[in-house]
Amino acid sequence: MKLGFEISERTVSRYLARAGRKGDARKLWLILLIFLRNHREVIAAMDFFTVPTATFRLLYCFFVIRHSRRRVVHFNATEHPTSQWVVQQLREAFPIDLVRQSSKRLKTPRTLTPVEFKALVGQLGQPYKTMVVTITCLGLRVCELLALQWGDIDFESLTVRIQQSIVAGEVNPTKTEASEGTLPLDPDLAETLLQHKGQATYTADTDYVLAGDTGKPRWEDSILADYLKPAATRAKIGNVGWHTLRRTYSTLLHTFGTAPVVQKGTATACGHTHTGPLHPCRIGR
Repeated sequence: MKLGFEISERTVSRYLARAGRKGDARKLWLILLIFLRNHREVIAAMDFFTVPTATFRLLYCFFVIRHSRRRVVHFNATEHPTSQWVVQQLREAFPIDLVRQSSKRLKTPRTLTPVEFKALVGQLGQPYKTMVVTITCLGLRVCELLALQWGDIDFESLTVRIQQSIVAGEVNPTKTEASEGTLPLDPDLAETLLQHKGQATYTADTDYVLAGDTGKPRWEDSILADYLKPAATRAKIGNVGWHTLRRTYSTLLHTFGTAPVVQKGTATACGHTHTGPLHPCRIGR
């Protein structure tokens, strides 16, 4: 958990109103689930519980646990849990050097250079190579990539339609309404996807482009832990995550002098109307 972030009433009311207009409590729950999945690395939970002692006293136990690994990061007990005592526990649980003190980034988000990206792709087998190339070339969230179906791809007009996401194996709406839309498809990426389709078992319009062996969506955490991170280690390029690939796309476009066009609102996923010889989709070839 990090303190000091302000969420406007407009932001909260937008999501509540969206679910309330349709009277769909399940949709509100799915939005919350997506939020928790996307931010679990920086979310913590805290609570009190009571413990009677052998001398008939009552202790109030306070604990903080991280959502990401279910790890207890702080624990203490007192007979008198005052507000000042609780504040001190929060200070000890979240030292000031872990809290962002200004709007300036503490460090620059990780992106891959063309050489690093090519090295990573070279260490991956199929279908994970196609997965990494696709997510980097389109700037998608991994939940949107896993939800892609063959019917979403128009190989004649070279477009990709983004209309849903998958979290924990469950189909959800996209993270935001602005995330829905149509992206241009680079010819080389289209060729890569067609080659993947030719080797795939599930190729109907309603089948997932990157379906698992059973035809169901793959799990992002398993892919990251079992394939992507080990490949990054073998390539000697350091730690790599899904967001690393997504940020790399925009950075590569700037590096190659191609002006990105904002395709997906707040996510700043970039599209393009022209692809030069050094477009990111060509790096992994």
